[in-house]
Amino acid sequence: MTQTGSHVTTVLPGPEDLSILALAVDQAQAEDRFARVVVITDHHDVARSVRHWLGAKGLINVTVQTGRHLADEL
Repeated sequence: MTQTGSHVTTVLPGPEDLSILALAVDQAQAEDRFARVVVITDHHDVARSVRHWLGAKGLINVTVQTGRHLADEL
């Protein structure tokens, strides 16, 4: 497996934020449908809701975590 590079996209809260997030994930996986995508949220409850919403949309290999969890991993 080869890595094609990293992409960073910011999605700000708004009326269509989840649809825009789904589009950003879809674009990040455009070349490889199984490419890993990490979504960072501000709170674990938001992370859980976003993860379930993206899964219901059929988006795969998407990790949703909080900024604090990401900082711990670094």
